[in-house]
Amino acid sequence: MQSTLSLGTIFHIPVRLHYSWFVALGLMPIGLIFYFHGTYTWWQGAIFGLIAVLLFFVCICLRELARIAVTLAWHVPVRSVTLAVFGGVPRITEEDTRIGSELLVPAVGLLASLVLTAVFYLVYNILSITDASAIAEIMRWQYFFNLMIAVFNLIPGYPLDGGRFLRAIAWAASRDLNRSTRITSLMGFVIGILLILTGLVLLIRANQWFTGVTLVFAGWLLQDAAWAMRRQARIRNALRGLDTRYLLTDDYTPIKEQLTFAVIRDYIINSGQRCFMVLEEGELLGILTLKDIQIPEKRWGNTTVGQMMTPASKLRTAKPNEPVASLLETMEEFDIDQLPVLDEGKLIGMVMRDRVLRFLKARAVLRA
Repeated sequence: MQSTLSLGTIFHIPVRLHYSWFVALGLMPIGLIFYFHGTYTWWQGAIFGLIAVLLFFVCICLRELARIAVTLAWHVPVRSVTLAVFGGVPRITEEDTRIGSELLVPAVGLLASLVLTAVFYLVYNILSITDASAIAEIMRWQYFFNLMIAVFNLIPGYPLDGGRFLRAIAWAASRDLNRSTRITSLMGFVIGILLILTGLVLLIRANQWFTGVTLVFAGWLLQDAAWAMRRQARIRNALRGLDTRYLLTDDYTPIKEQLTFAVIRDYIINSGQRCFMVLEEGELLGILTLKDIQIPEKRWGNTTVGQMMTPASKLRTAKPNEPVASLLETMEEFDIDQLPVLDEGKLIGMVMRDRVLRFLKARAVLRA
């Protein structure tokens, strides 16, 4: 899924925030402003809405933690997790996917949502008999939100839990994970479009703006995520059988970290290259890109390559036998143009995103 913001890592797994949360940050406060109209001022309603968004985000995080714990218990590596409003979307390579975990994880997600629903419903009933009416209403909205997440994820369209469960069943029957992914993600795309159309009808014909906007928003999220999953599956199918070595290139220039920018500036500008490998006896110390060298002229003489480069510890790297499809997904997800390839800690080459895309385009033409 595109349009994400990095939140850091958990269990050494990169976690990214989907743009849908920024839409929710606007919709929920607006909804509660209208809901509390006449009882509280608009700014109080907005504060209640922000609290509701924060609690809902915590619920989605707890739900995804439960799913990740089950996935890791099956010894399935999770490359990254994108947190969307409807739940988390883990990135697991086709090679690492297991039928058992794919069947169990959706059930755990559903159970987590139902447990959170029950907890908030219990808290709501306790608070409703006290004077904390506003807090009780926020709890009421929380159990409603979590219940809707459980129901929404039952939709049989990938990447929702229902679609993930259906994909696992189809995979078990056909032994073709890629085809099962394409079919279930297509179902998710179609269902998303139907939700959008239903929401528009409610908005235009029934004047149910909140329900209509919610359905349009949910449908948009589903079709966008499903289409991204389908695209990934098609790319994986096109790159099947190719590992890193196939598109490996050694067309890069090594430089020393002790050199100052003043010494290498003219060479960098005239080389036509976008990045330079900082090496020491074959060991990768970092990468220097054109973005890294944007420094004031007064610092050229005393700023070294080592000070400007991105250290190797912060770089995403690849292994020689890693599938090219996985590398392309990583480059697109984190918006990077090249991945260094290491073998026993030594740099043996790079894989460039534009080269992979050119290869895909050429293969598509040949198959047309």
